[in-house]
Amino acid sequence: MGRKLNVKIITVDQKENKLILSEKKVVFDEQKKHMKKIKVGDVVEGKVSGVVDFGAFVKFDNLEGLVHISELSWQRINSPDEVVKIGDDVKAEVIGIDDTKITLSMKKLQKDPWVEAVKKYKVGEIVEGEVIKVAPYGAFIQLDKDVHGLAHVSELSSKKVEKTENVLNIGDKYKFKILSIDPEEHRLGLSLKAAQGKKVTEATKEAKVTKEDEEKKKETAKAQKAEKAQKEDKKEVKDKAKKEDKADKEKKEKKPKAKKAEKNPSASSGQEKPKAKK
Repeated sequence: MGRKLNVKIITVDQKENKLILSEKKVVFDEQKKHMKKIKVGDVVEGKVSGVVDFGAFVKFDNLEGLVHISELSWQRINSPDEVVKIGDDVKAEVIGIDDTKITLSMKKLQKDPWVEAVKKYKVGEIVEGEVIKVAPYGAFIQLDKDVHGLAHVSELSSKKVEKTENVLNIGDKYKFKILSIDPEEHRLGLSLKAAQGKKVTEATKEAKVTKEDEEKKKETAKAQKAEKAQKEDKKEVKDKAKKEDKADKEKKEKKPKAKKAEKNPSASSGQEKPKAKK
């Protein structure tokens, strides 16, 4: 109340006693005059004149432009006041001019950390990430301070998922498989079910290897047992042959004694030979 404004008449209706005025038209008309001296790609310096849910307004050189929330920072933010406050001195690049609307970007003047940070990740790799936001179409996963990925609802489970929050909880960490990486679009696709599937595959593989090891051990033990039995059989045959050889030897040693006894039967019987009669 009591403040003087420059306004432009946009409607006059004497019958209805209506007079409609616009301050915005005056501002826009003034802005059009100054807009001739700027172009897309220019870097401007100004002060933050307002902060709203969808971004921040910046005044510079008698002009005012909007920095959308997506153009404030490379990091994902929930509110513009996480980055700027009213009265802050900022630099921004002009990225759009439409009639009297000027669109600015602060993040274009900053080095994109996403491009460098994402180089350490590879498609097919299993990574751990924290759920930072859920939506009907999926969940946003933070892998580190610079890189976020999206796990689409179709990649959460092999079964149909009615709600994302039925599978994932905000703040919890899970294992995901990287499906795709698009540095230019800052997109990284993740899959929860693929990571779980790999765990199952690895467990199955490990169980298979264990089973194969057990079978090999059984076969080895069986072969060792057969080899032992074979050795015992050979030893038994050898012992038997030795025994037979010994018996034959003993038999041969006894045979000459018997012949000697036959030549001298009296000696063998112990009787004397009868004397001849006179």
